Amino acid sequence: MRGKFYPSSLSVSAEQFGRIIRNHRSIENRLHWSLDVSFREDATRARKDHALQNLNILRKVALAPLLLCLAGKCCCHGSSLPLTSGG
Repeated sequence: MRGKFYPSSLSVSAEQFGRIIRNHRSIENRLHWSLDVSFREDATRARKDHALQNLNILRKVALAPLLLCLAGKCCCHGSSLPLTSGG
């Protein structure tokens, strides 16, 4: 019998804990999908030293305001920062 073990101090039933785990996985899967679609993360060719981890952090930092704007909680209203290069 194969199974996964999740150590926790939560006092919930197995069914409730299963829902919590599935919900967390769903959030991670949506984040991965967003990063891959927006930044083609799966196609990255970075391999040297800590490049993969560093680029992943930068992508998440760049994605956060975009997701807020899509959710209608845009943080750029009234900002003096240009959204385009204006070039």
